[in-house]
Amino acid sequence: MTAMPSEGGSYSMGITELLALDDLSTLAGKFVKFFFSPRVRNNHLEGMSPKTRFVLNSDGVYVPTDETTMQMVTIYAHMQKLAALDEELGAGGVNKWPRDVGIAVRVAGSTRNNAFYEGKTDSILVVPYTGKELPLAVNGGVLAHEHFHSLFYKLVIKDAATNVHGKEIADTFGEDFGQISDVEASRIQPVGPTLSSSEMNYFYHVAITRGLNEGLADFWGWMYTGDPDFIVHSLPGETGRTLKVSRNQTFLSSDVSIRGELNRRYNERSGDKNFDFTNQISGYVYVLGTQFSRAIKVYTEVYAKARAVEPLQARKDVAKVIIKMLPSLREELSQSETKIFTGQTFVESFAKNTQLATQEECQYLANLINDSRNGGSRNVTECQENQGQWTFHEKRIEIGPRVDPDIKGLTQ
Repeated sequence: MTAMPSEGGSYSMGITELLALDDLSTLAGKFVKFFFSPRVRNNHLEGMSPKTRFVLNSDGVYVPTDETTMQMVTIYAHMQKLAALDEELGAGGVNKWPRDVGIAVRVAGSTRNNAFYEGKTDSILVVPYTGKELPLAVNGGVLAHEHFHSLFYKLVIKDAATNVHGKEIADTFGEDFGQISDVEASRIQPVGPTLSSSEMNYFYHVAITRGLNEGLADFWGWMYTGDPDFIVHSLPGETGRTLKVSRNQTFLSSDVSIRGELNRRYNERSGDKNFDFTNQISGYVYVLGTQFSRAIKVYTEVYAKARAVEPLQARKDVAKVIIKMLPSLREELSQSETKIFTGQTFVESFAKNTQLATQEECQYLANLINDSRNGGSRNVTECQENQGQWTFHEKRIEIGPRVDPDIKGLTQ
């Protein structure tokens, strides 16, 4: 018996068949290997397996009798569903199973109410939950969010040339949910009165890469559950990341706007010798991420309406596009020394990996591009049809010669 969400996000107890179990006492099987309060050695989790506690009811159903067992069976149920979803969406073979999962994890600086994917150990880690809401370990949207981080890590970040002037962007990834990992504490930080151009380029792409990772992971949580507020079930303070927004509330910041915000945050250091700029921009990463997640979530709704597709199928269709586009994101981000990754870059990459069959889809994405342009841009993206498919066409707005007012007859 597990706690599983229904379409839309409500949770209830139900019977779930756990597949390919090898050991009921530790819940080890094809999809998960659990560790209790593990250590990390040679980039692998190491520690004892937690012991489960069940009662067998009159219907032959194993019912968990403690919180740890309930968390374990629910996590296992979600991992087997997410493994099947990987196959369905074209990501089969990216992840290796069983997934290492640490529970009751002790992490410096992140002692409670947290869950995160850790790329170097390829594991999902859950720290103790002390809130009164839905525990993170049984929140299906949160687990799907963390699962997506594993896909992004392997298809975009790991072994990729996503670096600027020799500084690996991957080094700044300690993927936790809502808090920053101490992995980043060792980063070399800027110390000058202003950010140099190379430092700005580096931190710009750190922010945009991590924002993409968080935003697409939030989309994944919604795709999996159908719940635009899956986060607040466990973290009620995260209302700013809701995906319950209208079409006119979606936008992607321009690169000038992002640089301006990074400069503003850097200028707030006020001479603090212990100032850690990577930590300082962590909150902004989630702001950017929410822009990406909302933009793709609303596109999914436009897609579903324009093509008369059921909501669940529409979410899966768009998820397939995201899986297809991740390698191209890797390529785009690897060019960060010579090319700025912008909202337009993201939208155009997304469009290249799908077929825009309706004008509504194309126009929504074109509007995202136009709204993300820097002020003063004389280019505009329009939609054109060609044999039943819609594509982008960039048009330059011609501005006529300046005409001064007629000042004849005016006197001082």
